[in-house]
Amino acid sequence: MNTIVKRGRPPTRRILTPSETKGMNQEIQMHKQMMAETAENYQPFQSLPMQEKRMKVIAKTMAEGQQDSLSPAQRNLLEKEKLQLKEWLQVNMVPGHLLGLMPQKGGVQSMEFRKTSNFMAKKEMSPEFQKVAERYKYVCRELGHIEDANLESIRPA
Repeated sequence: MNTIVKRGRPPTRRILTPSETKGMNQEIQMHKQMMAETAENYQPFQSLPMQEKRMKVIAKTMAEGQQDSLSPAQRNLLEKEKLQLKEWLQVNMVPGHLLGLMPQKGGVQSMEFRKTSNFMAKKEMSPEFQKVAERYKYVCRELGHIEDANLESIRPA
């Protein structure tokens, strides 16, 4: 459940995002609150063994999804890789000022819109771009730079 399986390469361990971790922590807290209630007030939606099994799965996923402690050499390698990936992504992204273009202005088709949409279709929607973006997000999470994992933050102006 916690690995990304791709053909042709070994599975990559997936690091959880802060929102995923927060949601799992909330689910664990709700379970603890329900279990603390008295038996007469507790109306389970599922059987208790199913709830316990779900809590074990969540605990295992959270343990596997935490970032590893990195040595200084590993951190330096990942920082270099992050910069290379960021530069590649920025070259292949549509600049931010072109994202708000409209397909027509006054009933006349906009050539700038057509060029931008074709560029985005060829570059940002390509399988190669998606793989590089996935790797960039993984490296950012591994380094603990969660705010950098959002591709819109690195989009050129």
